[in-house]
Amino acid sequence: MIFGWIAIWGCGASGDAHDAGPGISSDGTAADAASSAKGASSTGGSAGSAAGGAGGAVLVADAGADVPYTATADAPTDSSGSKGGICTDAGEPRGTDGPILHFLSRGMNDYKVTSIENVIDPCKVDPATVVGTSLPVNYVADTNTISIGRIGGTPPMPSLGSGMICYNVGVLIRENDSGDGSGCTWHVKVTSTLTLFAGDKFTLKTEYSMSTFMMCKPADIPTGGRCTSTWTWTLEK
Repeated sequence: MIFGWIAIWGCGASGDAHDAGPGISSDGTAADAASSAKGASSTGGSAGSAAGGAGGAVLVADAGADVPYTATADAPTDSSGSKGGICTDAGEPRGTDGPILHFLSRGMNDYKVTSIENVIDPCKVDPATVVGTSLPVNYVADTNTISIGRIGGTPPMPSLGSGMICYNVGVLIRENDSGDGSGCTWHVKVTSTLTLFAGDKFTLKTEYSMSTFMMCKPADIPTGGRCTSTWTWTLEK
């Protein structure tokens, strides 16, 4: 089965980027899911009937200083005194009323996955293997956007999605194609809901769907030709 080693953060170093195993290197051994936020790699190998490829390319950005996820003088503050941000929609300010806004660190940083709950995993992504490791998180303060995970798939996208954060909540989307390196490909759609509950601490509720399998062995295709796994991680810097 290919599903036990599908990576939600891996990518190919050359050719079409494809997924390796969550927290598992392509030779089947346990590995740090993020390895390095600035560019780690692993060698290709095989798992089950499908071959994994070299992992490596990750989001790249300067770490920068810890800052609130937008800085305005009149917004609510979190417990550290950092100023929260005023979200905008189509360029229009929404005002200062609302919850206390917690901060995110600017640029690329590693965030540790401290716990997991509510796991339903028919796709056999094995998200529990990531607990105790780190994921690369890239926050761009100028646009209030955040991306999580290594670049993967075709076209290349952050493995756990990207999107705008507003009032402590962001919905991150990834939708592209992936494969096992042997010709078997499938479509991936990921929706991750990020909720900040303190400075540099958030939950990530993830829905990971696979469909449209092409040139795959029957044993590697889930019942009905599609599957969706869901779970919620807690992460902190």
